[in-house]
Amino acid sequence: MTYDFHLPRDLYFWGQNRFGSLVPLIGQVFFKVFHFSPIVSESAAHYLLLIAGFLGFASLFRSNFTKLIFAVIWFLPPYRMLDLLTNTVGEQYSVIGIGVFLMNKFFSIKNEKYNYRHYTLLALITFVFIISIWVSDLAIGTVLIILCVHAALFIKKNRAHDLQLLKKAELYYMLVGVVACIAFISYAKIHSIPAFEAYSQFNLKTFIDSFVIFKGTLVDLFLFRASEPFSSLYCWLTLFFLVYLIIDRKNIKYSSVDLKWILIFAFDAIIGLVIILSSKWAFNNGVPCRYFVSTYIALSIVLLLILESIKERKYRNHIKVLLLSSALIAGFGAIYNLKYIWPKTLKPKIKTVAEFEKLGNIGIIAEYTNAYVNCSDPEMIKATPDDRYEHTINKRSYVRNIELADEVFKQKNLYVIKDCWLNDFPDTLKQFNRVLLKDGDLFRLGDCDVCKYKLLRNTIKANP
Repeated sequence: MTYDFHLPRDLYFWGQNRFGSLVPLIGQVFFKVFHFSPIVSESAAHYLLLIAGFLGFASLFRSNFTKLIFAVIWFLPPYRMLDLLTNTVGEQYSVIGIGVFLMNKFFSIKNEKYNYRHYTLLALITFVFIISIWVSDLAIGTVLIILCVHAALFIKKNRAHDLQLLKKAELYYMLVGVVACIAFISYAKIHSIPAFEAYSQFNLKTFIDSFVIFKGTLVDLFLFRASEPFSSLYCWLTLFFLVYLIIDRKNIKYSSVDLKWILIFAFDAIIGLVIILSSKWAFNNGVPCRYFVSTYIALSIVLLLILESIKERKYRNHIKVLLLSSALIAGFGAIYNLKYIWPKTLKPKIKTVAEFEKLGNIGIIAEYTNAYVNCSDPEMIKATPDDRYEHTINKRSYVRNIELADEVFKQKNLYVIKDCWLNDFPDTLKQFNRVLLKDGDLFRLGDCDVCKYKLLRNTIKANP
């Protein structure tokens, strides 16, 4: 997508009307200005965003040791939370982290009268929160919680002067921000393809059924039945820390700033959990743990802020070391799972799929994941998922960008990847209203079963 990025069509990831394509957009700087390859451009954009998000959230912590623990939590997450580094939830919270940093800067200005620094920071905060909502609709909850908690604390502090709120510039920036956000998101969605209806279906039965699955996953982890011994140990150590906090709660003294952020992220964790468990989309996909990355991040921030609020005690440093150890256990456990359980290798996927580049300028038709993943160099390789439109849960293949399908058939050599959608390679294959004729024998390349085909004829002009 970084290679073939066009505005306004690509404000959302291909084939969706959610998950704003912030990383491919930032990647254009590295791709078009510095002429990096598309994959290096994506990686540079992605990790710069993650680093910025980490630094933003790290500004909440006073102790460098606490920041170190959070760095492990953020950059070396447990196996089931690896989507923090690879998916839009990590991007969403990275942008939120930048917003948190800017808010702390705003409230740290001692001058009570507004000056250019106040107005600049308010404009940046408004812009960043709009971007976070564009990146993920789920950020609406986080942004609303941040705004509501700050408003409630301000009203509580100025109870005798309720009209003071009307004199605050923050109120008007918020109102303008709401209008601007609605306008921008509407504009982006107009140029997108509607997402699956199941995404927005919520009901009590779904929540209960999803909760049962979620509870079963937690039980398996705590009983070491999930083939993830390090994740199970991490769960027990985290539970031990929670018990310690309950026992030692009288020695926890919160500052007003810490309490504010604890409330914000505690609400965020709870509401995020309820939203995911209520989602028909999450239920249809088996309620995988990766959907709870938002809860993982929010609860981690809450626990670390509580840790910093513990009064000096004999065992406080021991608890800090325990937390760092549990985070490292979870992180290195993820590496262990990748190496020995699934996919049983630490070899970068790009090195495997780059084998297709030996074939030169080619077109590829494959099952959804295999099509896009095996397109290691989009300048040489044009790839598209097959043209089935079976929107079932376990067997689904669809085309995110129909223009790429036409590009595939313009290539001199065409290859089909069998994995995940064909039982064998038929003599003829109809795709996108074109008939393809088998032109060789099966061979292995890029860890896939591959066969060459040639275009026999166009039956009808390809059309989505």
